[in-house]
Amino acid sequence: MFQKVANGRRIVNVKGKSDWALPISMTIDAWGPWTEWSPCFEQPSVQQFHLYRNRVSVCSFCGSSKIIKYEIGNCNSLVWSEWQAWSPCSSSCGEGFSVRRRICPVQNACAGLAEEVTYCKTLPCATWTEWGAWSSCVGTCDTGYQYRIRKCVGLGICPGLEQEHRLCNNLPPCCQQWSQWSSCSVSCGRGVRTRVRTCKPKNDFSNPPHLKEISLCEFPQCTKWDPCIVWINHYEYKIHPTCMIEHSITSY
Repeated sequence: MFQKVANGRRIVNVKGKSDWALPISMTIDAWGPWTEWSPCFEQPSVQQFHLYRNRVSVCSFCGSSKIIKYEIGNCNSLVWSEWQAWSPCSSSCGEGFSVRRRICPVQNACAGLAEEVTYCKTLPCATWTEWGAWSSCVGTCDTGYQYRIRKCVGLGICPGLEQEHRLCNNLPPCCQQWSQWSSCSVSCGRGVRTRVRTCKPKNDFSNPPHLKEISLCEFPQCTKWDPCIVWINHYEYKIHPTCMIEHSITSY
């Protein structure tokens, strides 16, 4: 706003004159607020460069020809604030970075960097160790298995398995050698003979192997009817008194 004073009386006249057309003195208080400081720029002088800043204020009621006021400051006099504390490491494991900042009273006016970055290390991230050696073959006979182990170390969870398995075939056989064939069950005509072996249970719980084998044996034809063998189950038989043996070879 502005005031006009003439002969001790306050009057209002937007043209700057009184009602009696007398000149008046004016006290103007119509400057707008200062703008923000501009970024510093280089201003050459005789021997060196200086950084200056300026800001502007505009008169709001000064007629068609507006007046602009400038204020110039020396950027070299601006001082950074103290560095802030380092930020937490950007990574929870392994390598990351940490940042700290400082503030200049006028943006882009202070010499130097507003931010510093440094690398930081925390606990190692989770990772597998190398695989260990394969174990010896595990099992009782025939086919077994081997295993090997690795460990997860560091912070977090490792994807994948901790243990691997594979088959191995270097175990002793589950069954011993067959025994010698027994004598034939008859002295003439057709009979049977047997042989046996002992076996350990297999590692895979499959059907047990045959423990007994039976084979036909034949002698010259008998002159009369001889009894034949009638099987009760896989391991027992009895003699039938009125037949001759004509069965094929059977293994159990």
